[in-house]
Amino acid sequence: MGVFLKRERKLAEVRPKARSLSLEFVLPRTIDHPRISRKIPGAGGRTVHFVKLTSVDDVDDQVRDWLTEAYAAAGE
Repeated sequence: MGVFLKRERKLAEVRPKARSLSLEFVLPRTIDHPRISRKIPGAGGRTVHFVKLTSVDDVDDQVRDWLTEAYAAAGE
């Protein structure tokens, strides 16, 4: 079971895993970054990106920037 973050549409989801959390967020572009563990093309040119979180420190400025972008895009 995951926790969904929504605006006009879903912008992110957090899912528990055995030893981590999976953060999934949707952007209108594709990111190529070492922290992105997986990408799935979605509807309307959007891409779902997956980041593995193992500690609070993993939610750094980079992840917050991606979530801010996902929030803005979900309202468009």
